[in-house]
Amino acid sequence: MPAIENLTSSEFEVKPKKAKVLFFDIETSSLVIESWGTYQTDALRVVKTWTMLAWSAKWQGGKHVTKCLADYEGYQPGTQDDKALVGVVNEPPKPCGIRGCAKRMPGMC
Repeated sequence: MPAIENLTSSEFEVKPKKAKVLFFDIETSSLVIESWGTYQTDALRVVKTWTMLAWSAKWQGGKHVTKCLADYEGYQPGTQDDKALVGVVNEPPKPCGIRGCAKRMPGMC
């Protein structure tokens, strides 16, 4: 680096980094409720809560990845067990400059 008295403005320029943009979509089932009406009404009781059915993600300019409940070992049709699918989303990877994120969300990094 040159001496302080020989510095030019180009040596102080901030070089912008390109932002990494992640597009992410989560699909869920609907709630099943009991109510006295069908339009603009309050639920008396939630019979069945929502379940995550699938997620889809894509880094801008990158590969598209979609996972659904049926992709995971142990999935039983008709059950509400979405732990395998939710576990991936609840613990997102660190920013994808880090190699470890490929273990969490295969194909995304």
